[in-house]
Amino acid sequence: MDIFHTEEYGHGRKTYNNGVCIKGSTSSEFEVDYYGRLEVVIKLQYHCEQNRVLLFKCYWYDKLTEESE
Repeated sequence: MDIFHTEEYGHGRKTYNNGVCIKGSTSSEFEVDYYGRLEVVIKLQYHCEQNRVLLFKCYWYDKLTEESE
């Protein structure tokens, strides 16, 4: 069972977690982490429970802009 809380789920609640963090790397030697909020989850299921794909729509923060302010 998959449980993901979207921003809509948390609306009006005192606490919830819809944060997303993706560890990433670039063509340079530096690693870049990406942070955002989970907005929509779509579950695609093909013919049985074993064949499924989860799609996530996220709002991603621009760390470079926020760090420079």
